[in-house]
Amino acid sequence: MVAKKRVKLAFLLLLLLLFCWQLVQAPWFLAVREVEVRNISTLSPWEVEQIAGVYRGMSLLKIDVRQMRLRLEADERILQAEVRRRLPDTLVIALQENVGVAAVPYFSSWLEVNQEGRVLSVTNQFSSLNLPIITGLKMSVVKVGEALADAEGWEIANACLMQLPTTLLGQISEINVGKPDSIVFYSRDPLRILIGDTKNLAQKFRALSGMLDRIRDDQKDELQNGQLDVSSGRAVFIKGP
Repeated sequence: MVAKKRVKLAFLLLLLLLFCWQLVQAPWFLAVREVEVRNISTLSPWEVEQIAGVYRGMSLLKIDVRQMRLRLEADERILQAEVRRRLPDTLVIALQENVGVAAVPYFSSWLEVNQEGRVLSVTNQFSSLNLPIITGLKMSVVKVGEALADAEGWEIANACLMQLPTTLLGQISEINVGKPDSIVFYSRDPLRILIGDTKNLAQKFRALSGMLDRIRDDQKDELQNGQLDVSSGRAVFIKGP
């Protein structure tokens, strides 16, 4: 009697497993209904979906997120990708696009450089870039796709670029990293801004944000001859001679 009950229970369990397996295999079960693409500026969501090879209706569970990430990162326009499932029906794709973050003077031309310090393009038309200028780097001959020779200088410049608040980024025209312990910004006014080294950049940029507009109002006649010093973490305007 006990043996029959065990056989019956095993049979029912097998039926349940078969049902679950068929449920998972069904095209409508946990199908992709939405693709959420994040952090894009030049690519469209449709382009990202095409590169990733995702389409609505495919099984969310059967998607190989690793292969999809590799497929995305193989595209030269994408620097880094993250792909994850969000049950019950959404695939989330977050990208870091391979776009220029700075312009670097290069003989009589300009280099468009991405966050990794690699050259994306060479142009004679700076206006086509509309990016902050990085000066003070040790330059050598470089080709598109290669990294800048001055890795240390670019690391300093990139630290500044990545931590600059968006509200400030559009106001800074040049970042000079010729002296690592005496970084200098130039605003579009122009105003010379002493940053010091890369320590406590967040605090320095907060001080800069809080003082910049006030300096423009209170010291507008002295602006071009003076300089703003935030190297201590506090903003101090120093009048020129």
